[in-house]
Amino acid sequence: MEKEKVKSYYIGYEEEKRAFGTRTEQTEFIYTKKLLDRYITPSMSVLELGCATGYYGIYLADKCKSHNGVDLSEKHIVRETRNRNSLIKPLKKPWN
Repeated sequence: MEKEKVKSYYIGYEEEKRAFGTRTEQTEFIYTKKLLDRYITPSMSVLELGCATGYYGIYLADKCKSHNGVDLSEKHIVRETRNRNSLIKPLKKPWN
């Protein structure tokens, strides 16, 4: 099954290192972000298929109305959630 093939590939792959890996990998991120900046507007809702650990989602967080990421790898979703939650500051309650 193709789904299982994809999942098994990413078990040993460190997606988070991609943005800081080889020059080719770094260049991919730079140019992809440039393309996203052309098309994503503050009023848009974005669905990212294959969101991995949330690199683009974190980048897009303040550039669009909402961002939802989907990935086959449970490991990536766990890391994406951890990455996203580490960026969210707790709300200050007005009664405190």
